Amino acid sequence: MSFTTFSSTAGRTMSAQELQSAIANGEAVEKRDLRGAVLTGLDLSGGQFDRVDLRGAQLGGADLTECDFMHCQFGQADLRAARLAKTTWHDCDLAQARLDGADANGASMLNCDLRAAQLSSACLSNATLLRCKLDDASLAALRAEVLCVTECSAHRCDFSDAQLEKTVFMEVDFAGARWRAASLKNLVFAKAKLRGNVFAGLAMPLCQFVESDLAQADFSGASIEHCMFKGAQLQGALLRGVQARFALFAEATLDGADLSGGFFEQTLWPRASLRAANLRGASLAYANFQAACCEGADLRDADLRFADFSYADLRDARFSHAGFEHTRLHRSAQAGATWSSRRGLVEHDEALLQAELWSR
Repeated sequence: MSFTTFSSTAGRTMSAQELQSAIANGEAVEKRDLRGAVLTGLDLSGGQFDRVDLRGAQLGGADLTECDFMHCQFGQADLRAARLAKTTWHDCDLAQARLDGADANGASMLNCDLRAAQLSSACLSNATLLRCKLDDASLAALRAEVLCVTECSAHRCDFSDAQLEKTVFMEVDFAGARWRAASLKNLVFAKAKLRGNVFAGLAMPLCQFVESDLAQADFSGASIEHCMFKGAQLQGALLRGVQARFALFAEATLDGADLSGGFFEQTLWPRASLRAANLRGASLAYANFQAACCEGADLRDADLRFADFSYADLRDARFSHAGFEHTRLHRSAQAGATWSSRRGLVEHDEALLQAELWSR
C-alpha cells in the first residue's frame, strides 16, 4: 500500500472567502496551502480539491457534502461533526485527524491513511473503504449499516461500543483490534485476520467468518447463533459457554479449541477438524459431525442426543457419561475411544447402507 508524498511549500495560500467563492463558481481548488485555516461551520459542499494541504485546518461542523478530495493532506485536521456525506477521498492523508461525530454516510475512501484518526461516534453507513490504513484509529461508538471495508489494515483499531450491521470486512487485518461492548449483527468477515481478537460476551447473530483466521480468538459467553465459520481457522479458540444454535462450522479447523459448556444444538460440522478439542458438557443435540475429525476430543458429559457422527474419526475420543439417543456412528473410526455406556448409539444406519449400496 503506497501513499502520495506532498510538498508543504508547493501551494499558494487562500483565504476562507476565496475558497468559498471558488467552490461557488464551480472552480477546482488545486495545489493550495490551507494549513491551519479556520473553516469552522463553512458551507464548502460540492468542492473539488486536488493536492490541497489542510493539515491542522479547523473544519468542525463544516458542510463538505459531495466534495471530492484527491491527494490532499488532513493530518491533525479538526473535522468533528463535519458533514461528509457522499464525499470521495483518493490517496489522502488523514493521520491523526479528528472526525468524531462526523456524518460520512455514503463516503468512499481509496488508498487513504487514517492511522490514529479519531472517528468516535461517527456515521459510516453505506460507505466504502478500499486499501486504507486504520491502524490505531478509534472507531468507538461508530454507527454503520451496509459498510464495506476491503484490503485494509486495522491493527489495534478500537471498535468498542460500535454498532455495526450488514457490514462486510474483506481481507482486513484486525491484529490487536478491540471489540468491547460492540453490537455486531449480520456482518461478513471474509479472509479476515482476527487471530487473538476478543469477542467474549458479545451478541453477534448472523455473522459470517468465511475462511478467516480466528486462532486463539475468545468468544467465551458470546451469542453466535446462526453464525457461519466455514473454513475458518479456530485453533485454540475459546468458545466456552457460547450460545451457538444453528451455527455452521463446515470444514473449520478447531484443533485444541475449548467449546466446553457451549450450547450447540442443531449445529453443522461436516468435515471440520476438532482434534483434541474440549467439548465437555456441551449441548450438541441434533448436531451433524459427518466426516468430521474428532480424534482425541473430549466429549464427556456432552448431550449428544440425535447427533450424527457418520464417517467421523472418533479415535481416542472420550465419551464418558455423554447422553446418547439415536446417536449415529455409521462407519465411524472408533479405535481407542472410551465410553461409560453405548446405550442409545446407532452403529449402522440402514438408510445410509442402502444409499451406499445403490451408489455402487
